[in-house]
Amino acid sequence: MARDALKDIANIIDGISTIQDLDLLYEYALLKLRGFTNSTAGSIYLREGNDLAIVYTQNEALTTSDRLKTLRVPINESSLSGYVAYTKKTLNVPDVRQIPAEAPYKFNSSADEKTGFVTVSVLGLPLKVSGNSGDLLGIVQLFNAQDENHEIIPFSDDDLQALEIITAVISIVLQRIQNLRWVLLRLTGVVQLRDPEETGAHISRVGGYAIEIYENYAMKNWIPREQIDETKIFLHFAAMLHDIGKVSISDSILKKPGPLTAREFETIKNHTIDGAKIFEDQMTDFDKMVYRVVLEHHESWDGTGYPHGKKGDEISVFAQIVSIADVFDALVSRRVYKESWAVDQAVEEIKALSGKKFSPELVDCFVDALPFLLRVRSTYPY
Repeated sequence: MARDALKDIANIIDGISTIQDLDLLYEYALLKLRGFTNSTAGSIYLREGNDLAIVYTQNEALTTSDRLKTLRVPINESSLSGYVAYTKKTLNVPDVRQIPAEAPYKFNSSADEKTGFVTVSVLGLPLKVSGNSGDLLGIVQLFNAQDENHEIIPFSDDDLQALEIITAVISIVLQRIQNLRWVLLRLTGVVQLRDPEETGAHISRVGGYAIEIYENYAMKNWIPREQIDETKIFLHFAAMLHDIGKVSISDSILKKPGPLTAREFETIKNHTIDGAKIFEDQMTDFDKMVYRVVLEHHESWDGTGYPHGKKGDEISVFAQIVSIADVFDALVSRRVYKESWAVDQAVEEIKALSGKKFSPELVDCFVDALPFLLRVRSTYPY
């Protein structure tokens, strides 16, 4: 293997190994795998029971791959992706139109028919748990390798060893992130048990909304890309933990079907302070961010919020972002005391609160990021 190729592999592995967010892992890993093989498209599937569920796609030939978002494939030998998952072995198909008749797998053209893409060469690589078990995590599929003239060619067998090393690293990082997310989801699950409004989908949507609003804000403020990506990881989890302090509130208040008394509302306010205490040691940058998000996400731009009546830039920008994300999701969600609002109606309400509850700058970022927020909303349905 050429020295330049080894350097490329080392750089890819180094980049992947530092990632701490699933979405960033999918994006970066697939982009680098496609670059290494000069392929036009790729997909990542994760195992869900006896099926593969597509979680991320990249395709230079299409403007969108949303139509593939619901694609599920049984784990068996009948399809190309199912075969890779079932056998947990790499599969290199030079041309899907010339698969031998005796092969157990066939090419399913339904995705091509939905999107207009034309699949020729396919490479499937398993993602497996490290260690002796080798349990399946998912698979990566790459489509249509190209030569220097952009003609479609088969994937090179000479690259397979390198690609299998890279996907082994992807598997390790995927496990690590999934384990961290599992712990955090268990923490948020405690809140869900206590507060019927804090569903898993709501928490995931708020986390997703927050990082999309932050992305827009960061780009407008010329924050370096590396810093944006690292901050998004922390903010995503901080947003999911924003109401962790509700574990300290009694069920008689949290689950009360009617309006709260003034005294009960004062008790509810304490969830910000109680939750922040969990992270008050602030040993890491993550602790610092979560501490301020938990403590300040009910503060208001004009100083009328709680618990400390902070105003303007006294409030952490991350807490301000989570506040907008939380209110937007509450408005468009059905509650026992109200019906869900239409998205347009909720957006107008957020805009009306600009300069009052919310930072005018961040309201503009929210509006600009709305198409991405709606994508998050469709990923975590009600």
